[in-house]
Amino acid sequence: MKIISTVSELRPALELLRKEEPKRPLVFTATLGCLHKGHESMFSLATKSGGWSAVSIFLNPLQFSDPNDYKIYPSNLEQDLELCKKNQVDLVFAPSKEEFYSQKPLLKMQIPSLTDVLCGLGRKGHFEGVMYIVARLLCLFMPDKALFGKKDYQQYRIICQMVSEFGLPIEIQSVETVREDDGLAFSSRNLLLSPKAREAAGLIYRSLKMGKKAVDEGERDLSLVSEIVRDIILSNSLNRIDYVDTVEEKTLRPLKMLEKKTEKTKETTRFLLAVAVFCENTRLIDNIECSSS
Repeated sequence: MKIISTVSELRPALELLRKEEPKRPLVFTATLGCLHKGHESMFSLATKSGGWSAVSIFLNPLQFSDPNDYKIYPSNLEQDLELCKKNQVDLVFAPSKEEFYSQKPLLKMQIPSLTDVLCGLGRKGHFEGVMYIVARLLCLFMPDKALFGKKDYQQYRIICQMVSEFGLPIEIQSVETVREDDGLAFSSRNLLLSPKAREAAGLIYRSLKMGKKAVDEGERDLSLVSEIVRDIILSNSLNRIDYVDTVEEKTLRPLKMLEKKTEKTKETTRFLLAVAVFCENTRLIDNIECSSS
């Protein structure tokens, strides 16, 4: 496994890989570090596809609107590198903040229809930082395929749009959320949870499943579905809701009511039931894909 820490080293290292096996695709995964089983599932996909597996590990300060959130975010590079090696990653790019941001970025990137909803409402500037770092990494690596987890579904949709508008010849593939035994989505932030907060966090996925169940059983008023989710989450006093929203799957536009099926209207509406919850002081996000069929 090749470990690279500077941009100047990265380009020749990637060229060497491509020369070694020109027809072998490069599969890229961008991470903030503090790797877990969700990341491992992406590394496994890269390996099983027969491609070169390339990973970036960089805690990007631009996507943290709260400086304290950036400071307390879990980090363990040595452990991350061991996990990458175990999962047969071929190349890891792990630059320092000073190396990656030798100059203050001036470029601002926005897609208001996608960034000013859900997490964008309470985390101003977050997705500007995400788009900047991902765009720069994609330009550096120019992979054949890039993997992004569905837990960060809004991020995935934003990146799909960005890549499409730039006309980059990169396939963006979503990867299913990996969960712990009680359904809690794997997240680096889970390490910040106290035992009591961890117990409260277990209600998040349970609430989403109950919301989806209501839709599957015929509920068309999505405000009522959201209330089901809210009630379950708030049944533990350690939980505080940032948002519970239902949005169209691709556009992320708010969706409050599903059309009743008739002989004339048989189209299926696919949408996302998405939440952000503070468990004590730790903010967690999750979602579940739903359908009107």
